[in-house]
Amino acid sequence: MISRALAAIVQTIAADDPAVREQILEILGPIADDAHAAVEATLEDVLSAQVWGTKVHKAFENLVDEMADQIAEVLGEGFNIHTEESIEKGRSPRIGKDGSIDWEPRGTPNTIRPDVIVTQLIDGVETLVLIVDLKTGKAGISKAWARSLRDIFSIPGEKLGDPIQELRPSLPRPTQVYDEEKILWQ
Repeated sequence: MISRALAAIVQTIAADDPAVREQILEILGPIADDAHAAVEATLEDVLSAQVWGTKVHKAFENLVDEMADQIAEVLGEGFNIHTEESIEKGRSPRIGKDGSIDWEPRGTPNTIRPDVIVTQLIDGVETLVLIVDLKTGKAGISKAWARSLRDIFSIPGEKLGDPIQELRPSLPRPTQVYDEEKILWQ
């Protein structure tokens, strides 16, 4: 019984450890670059920034899904990697009988859908470790979006940062991608 209690303490420390969050971002960074490069390699025409972002997000989702088990294994026991899961706004996620979060079906009205959510099973309950928002353009995470997630997961504080982080591919946006505003006003 003592070893189980010690394991729970170690898991709790891991979930709150900024180094763990940084490690997750270091793992996801090259995946974001791979998604960016994969979409860029298929460009045949000029794209709007919005279409570019949608394509990179979908490629990122697919790559993270393919590697989710490997990423969780690297992070350690009890970690789960979720992509594009819907959570109802204004209410804590439901926890199933097995202790895991019961996500809302994709496309459910009044939900929010982060790009990646990393959780860890602590004391039999799936617990938030990190929310990652992939950014492919100039805009950052909106205060309203962050506030919604803070309310849902009961995260204290107002400023961005742990455990809500943005991730940007390190590669430059291709020249075939244009900002709609520039085209409309030229």
